[in-house]
Amino acid sequence: MHLVMSRSVSEFLHVTLSRKWVTKPPTSEVIRALSNALGDEQVRVRMSACRALEKMGDKAATSEVIRVLLNALGDEDSIVRYFACVALAKMGDKAITSEVIRALLNALGDEQVRVRISACVALGKMGDIAATSEVIRVLLNALGDENANVRHFACVALAKMGDKAATSEVIRVLLNALVDEQVRVRSSACDALAKMGGKAATSEVIRALSNALCDEDVVVRDSACRALEKMGDKAATSEVIRALLNALGDEKDLVRYSACVVLRKMDKKASINDIMVGLLDARCIDSCCVKKNIAEVVEESAISGLAVGWVRSDGVSKICLKKHYLNYIKRLSVVELISGFFHTENVDWLPVITIAALLQGSAVTVTGKTIVVYGSKDPAVVNAFSLNDRRLTLKLVEAFLDQAKGLGLSRELSSSFVMWNAVES
Repeated sequence: MHLVMSRSVSEFLHVTLSRKWVTKPPTSEVIRALSNALGDEQVRVRMSACRALEKMGDKAATSEVIRVLLNALGDEDSIVRYFACVALAKMGDKAITSEVIRALLNALGDEQVRVRISACVALGKMGDIAATSEVIRVLLNALGDENANVRHFACVALAKMGDKAATSEVIRVLLNALVDEQVRVRSSACDALAKMGGKAATSEVIRALSNALCDEDVVVRDSACRALEKMGDKAATSEVIRALLNALGDEKDLVRYSACVVLRKMDKKASINDIMVGLLDARCIDSCCVKKNIAEVVEESAISGLAVGWVRSDGVSKICLKKHYLNYIKRLSVVELISGFFHTENVDWLPVITIAALLQGSAVTVTGKTIVVYGSKDPAVVNAFSLNDRRLTLKLVEAFLDQAKGLGLSRELSSSFVMWNAVES
């Protein structure tokens, strides 16, 4: 039964909502007045009281306030029920009691959409503390709600509960949500699976996320990338890597960037050659953040160490010699680059080798079948499989001579080439 409030109290509430002081710790008198206002006969007053408590957040989370908000969840007017849920959501885990959770679960069955949405939000704000089997079961039912926003916020609530919600039934329902007709639902389903991490990394989930990389909406494609990143090594399948390589050619920077980030973490599992071929797509180098990540993929996965041995010759220099990759080439081992050249017999690596040596201030000498690299550390002898191949050695020397000519140093180096040639012959 609603109490009749005086006009002065009603006016006080409206003023309260417009004042910044409601964000400060409230006095016991203010909380008591707002609690009483929740029993007023006027809907506007009850709603305003809920909104004032919402603004105070967890500062107002006393047992008395929580009790009257629970009563407000049963209010005859949906706007009051809605703001009661919102107020409890603002109080977060400080409002968690078995009675509150039970009331919010009942609110998930409310006839009004906005009440069901706010109940999902409130449960989500309470996080994994509220992740009981009963709560998860009701949120799963909400994923079948006729309203897309309810389905979306049910996904968000499950995401907030993290791996505590990662049951086989939840994962199955989230898989269905990945093909929901509404973008927000598909995206939030990806986010929920991401929060569950390795516990959700089943073959079905990974396959569905891989398919989501081709979604018509950019937000879903990006969310799918981020979810695959959280799946760990289980996601490093040929199917996923192929889908991520396709994503490197996405029309949106956001997706290309996310795909690069995931590939960097999968470099141990991914095919080096496939990564390089994917990076050759011209659309991959439009933005600075994408350039940086591509360069790091190249450095970490493609031309670091003897990994060069698995890279085909189609366009190595196209990637590595672009201006924005020079900082990364500085870090590459000249010894390993030369070893990779002899191992693959891939002449496209020669300009990379000569530029890396120049940038690092390294010197390379060739005496007979011995190649030595001099740099900041002790001299290093190249250990290559094909050093007895005079043709490859000549190619290496010629590459350095060509570089010297471009730098105007050909006269000083020409005699070295003659000396090397005489020794070799």
